[in-house]
Amino acid sequence: MFYKSFDDKLCGRGGFQYEVGKTFTADTDDDWHWLNYSQYLSSTLIHSSDSPKIRICEVEPKGKTVRFKCSLDGYNKGYYYGTTEIHIVRELSEVEILSTVEAEKCPFRMIVEYLKPPFEWLLERKAKIKGSLIEKVLLRQDFSDEQVAALLPESYSNLISLRHRTS
Repeated sequence: MFYKSFDDKLCGRGGFQYEVGKTFTADTDDDWHWLNYSQYLSSTLIHSSDSPKIRICEVEPKGKTVRFKCSLDGYNKGYYYGTTEIHIVRELSEVEILSTVEAEKCPFRMIVEYLKPPFEWLLERKAKIKGSLIEKVLLRQDFSDEQVAALLPESYSNLISLRHRTS
């Protein structure tokens, strides 16, 4: 199985619009600019990290392929590939994405930063929220003050009132 990440509108780099169920062809002979994908879902996270929500699809390469060592994925795991033709098989659900990155042993920091998991998922892993992740949770505007308080160690309760001043 191979993966490709997209922004919240299912666009790839450069704003190219993709659609699930369709096949796309690169318009260049330069393999550096072919259609990219990865063998690990977690390796795709940095490629759409500027988007408010990352969408990830299972893809199937159909054309010529090249392989590159993945050194910018946050923990140097696996390879990413380029292909002249790619088929977007299906979009993964949030549950599939989160369970896959956990199975791949993706650093918790990357999961919190890039995927912005829901409250319930984070609450089950509350013990892992420490250090710089506390600020990431504090700044999440989609969480109520009560949710933030439930996620953070009690010693940080005084910071909850500050979160409204920083937004």
